[in-house]
Order: sequence, then C-alpha cells, then structure tokens
Amino acid sequence: MTQLTELEHAMLTRLAGQVGPHFRHQTRNEPPLSPEEKFELAAKLLRRNPGEFLARYSNFLCWPDDAECFRSQWNDYTVRFYLEKAGVILSASDSETPVLKRSKMWQRTSELRIKNRRLMAMRRMQAQAAEDPTEGFFSHEQMRERAPELWERMVGRYLSDADRRALLGHQYNSFSGMLLSQLLDTEQLPDRVGGTSGEDDSDDDDSDTSTQQGRSQKHKKAAEQERSRQEFTEIMQSRFLKGLDEDFDYDAVDNDATLDDDMDEMYRDAEESYFDSESPAAAPSSPVEDGS
Repeated sequence: MTQLTELEHAMLTRLAGQVGPHFRHQTRNEPPLSPEEKFELAAKLLRRNPGEFLARYSNFLCWPDDAECFRSQWNDYTVRFYLEKAGVILSASDSETPVLKRSKMWQRTSELRIKNRRLMAMRRMQAQAAEDPTEGFFSHEQMRERAPELWERMVGRYLSDADRRALLGHQYNSFSGMLLSQLLDTEQLPDRVGGTSGEDDSDDDDSDTSTQQGRSQKHKKAAEQERSRQEFTEIMQSRFLKGLDEDFDYDAVDNDATLDDDMDEMYRDAEESYFDSESPAAAPSSPVEDGS
C-alpha cells in the first residue's frame, strides 16, 4: 500500500478513534475492532477507492481540513460530489492548483452543528454529574479545579464541612485541595456565609417574633445559596459551550456525529410532550333521549 501522508494519517487516526463509523461486518461473538484494525481497514479503502471512502465516512471527517487529503482526486466525480456536499469548494483563483475552502453556507451550518453537539455533550456530562456529584466534567470537584476562586466565592463559602465533603469527593481529602481551600478562605474571599450564633441558640427568652425573623433569615440564606450555585453552574456551562475550557478536547465533541442522534431524540421527546399536552378533552356525551 502506498505510504500515507501526514495529513492522511491524522485523518484516519481521528476516524478510527470514533464510535459511529462502520468498518466491517462482525459476528456476534467477535471482539470489537481495535483502533489499529479500524485504521488499517479505512486506509485500505482510502487507497483502493477514495470515492467509496468518502461515501462511507464523509460525515465523520473534519472539514475542510481533511479535504486536503483528496486534492489530487478533485476531478473524480464521486470525490467532488462528497467534497461539495461537505461544503468544500474549489477556489476560482487558480484551477490548476486546487484551493479547497469552506462555502459560506457550510460555515453557518457547521457552526450550528458544533453548537448543538456541544450542547448534547454537555447534557450527557450533566447527567453523569447528577448520578454522582463527585464524577464527571460538570461535577463540583472538576469545576472547582477549573475555576477555584469562582467556585469558592459562589459555592464554597456557603458550605459546611460535611457539604464540602459530599460535593468534592476525593479533592476534599487531598492535601492540595485542603491547602487551596485554606489559601482562598484566608486571603481572597469574604467570610463564609452560614452558621448560627450560640448566643441566639441558648437564649430561652426569644420571642415568637424573633423566631420567625430567624426562620425568614434562614430561608433567605438558603435561597441566596441556591441562586449563587445556579449562577456558577450557568457560567461554567457558558464557558464550555464557547470553547473556553483549555484542557478539554473539543475536537472529539465537534466531530462526534453520534451526538446528532441525541439532538434528534430530544426533538422527538419535545414533540411528543407537546402533542400529549395538547390532547383534546373528551367530548361531552349527548343526552340520551327517552324513547318511551
């Protein structure tokens, strides 16, 4: 087989690392294909028939970057068809040396698709955090690692030690996590909110009015805590959707076509919910006439 170029190798590596693409039929008892096996199968197809390769895998490639791998096959009808379908066009400036770039329509469609895929990926990770608050990208443990000062200011300052342990998991017990908490508490953040005055607790002569005021103040603090935590979560979600989390592999999400299925399912669920809520009420039965 002809040696692969660096661009082709990168394209095939990304393709082999995805879950959605189909590489060959397997029996039920066969073990899953390894990334190396997927790579070899895709590479053979690419060399044997670039058009068939695009017909099978164009939805899983990274456009327009991967279009460079097909520059020499631009005049092939099937290759050109799938490149143009992906929004890649040939620059009119120099037809002898193809310059492949995105069409404006493709750019708009791609931007929308990326936004939707990131939204679906975020929903998956939020579901993971909901099952276990100490696991996943949107767990408080990991969000605190990405924005420690913000987390302490908007979430941590309201928490008791028991609440911190429940939210932070391993990080709570780690030495570095303990030092970070101490540093942020003593040098950069306002006093923690919460706690009750022992003097208030021990005063047996409190009036009903002061008791009600205390309850009202407690409810206000709880509402403030919940509001601040929600605002923090929304800030972290916005950062993720905008691509601002530097250590996150956005390419893996932006090129994951399986996330489109999640979007389709969400739309179907929304439609079903809408039509269920719009179900007409049962028509009143007509009066039965006395035939006697």
